[in-house]
Amino acid sequence: SASNQPPILTVKQEPGVTTRKRGSDTEVGNAPKKLKAVETVVLDDDSV
Repeated sequence: SASNQPPILTVKQEPGVTTRKRGSDTEVGNAPKKLKAVETVVLDDDSV
């Protein structure tokens, strides 16, 4: 399952990056928060 986690994170980051480039300042502020939340969950999974 560890091998399946990295691809999922990459897939979730791609849309976030696209939104940051095309989105306005407000969207850019929301994108990092969502990405950080996803990263935190993945890190917790790895730690466990």
